Amino acid sequence: SLILERGTILNKMVLDGKVKIADEDYDAELYQTTIDFLTSKGFDHYEVSNFAKPGFECVHNNAYWHYTDYFGFGTSAHSFIKGERWWNFSSLKMYIDKIENSGNAVAGSELISSEKAIDEFVMLELRSSGLNLNKFENLFGTEIKEWLKKNYHYFELLKNLNFVTIDDNIIKLTPKGYAVCDEILSEIH
Repeated sequence: SLILERGTILNKMVLDGKVKIADEDYDAELYQTTIDFLTSKGFDHYEVSNFAKPGFECVHNNAYWHYTDYFGFGTSAHSFIKGERWWNFSSLKMYIDKIENSGNAVAGSELISSEKAIDEFVMLELRSSGLNLNKFENLFGTEIKEWLKKNYHYFELLKNLNFVTIDDNIIKLTPKGYAVCDEILSEIH
């Protein structure tokens, strides 16, 4: 769905009544039509909002979606290595000045807490190939037990409503689940 950002021209036009945003039902219908059309043409639906022919998936974005380490280069680029995330200055002038004067253009950084890392991992995995519980356990150890205890009944409900499948220790959104992915993710603890 379209997200209106405060301060943008589009947001002002919507608030002024000059542009009307599609309702949720129509939005869902368009999303399903897109899925049906692209999959009928041989595209894989490999992430909630991404499709590609087999072998042509976006390698860059897959690093994010599979919670692997990555380096970002250039203005506004983000990097993520071993639980630390940092980002570069967005201004080209500031970026160049910092590189010339200090050897890097890092504008800020954060250490990712265990709780935030789990939240991000679950969100990213569910948006793409599915939440692999074996990978979860390998990354986070015994914390998976507490997470499963809190979320088991929710995922059973989602399975019964055909929003997810659970096979071979992988929880995967169905096409119906992809359509309400944000709502599903907001209920996971």
